[in-house]
Amino acid sequence: MLFQPRAGPLLLFYKVGPSPRRWWGMMASSTDGGHGRSPARPLPRVFLRPIRAKPVQLADETLLCPSSTEHLGWRCHLEQTPDLGGTWQRPRPLNRRWFGAIQPASWTIRALEEAPGEYSYPAVIQGGDGIIHVTYTWNRRRIRHVLIAPDAL
Repeated sequence: MLFQPRAGPLLLFYKVGPSPRRWWGMMASSTDGGHGRSPARPLPRVFLRPIRAKPVQLADETLLCPSSTEHLGWRCHLEQTPDLGGTWQRPRPLNRRWFGAIQPASWTIRALEEAPGEYSYPAVIQGGDGIIHVTYTWNRRRIRHVLIAPDAL
């Protein structure tokens, strides 16, 4: 997963390992827009980094990285790095054991669907024109694409 912070190098997060349960996170960076990159470095094993959805950068430059684990039941986490991957923190899971959810997307999460159903694999980006694009799987039958003006949030 590529992520471009407001200031600083382009970041590449990825996983390696023989199986999903044994993956570990790796990180590399590029100061020339992706033409070259730093040597990859392993990140602390306890952290997975973004699983599927891109990080969100807060006003204080902290990156919130959506992540999840499955070994103690499905758990969502927002791993955090205040210094572009130098150090990491993971608060308690966002969900309880009785509410199974994995692969979260960080978003200041507005209701996109009200009807019962399964809504999976959300992805959120903001285009250069400011419009927010949200895609997700709808009832495992279709992919929905929702456009949201920032002033509608």
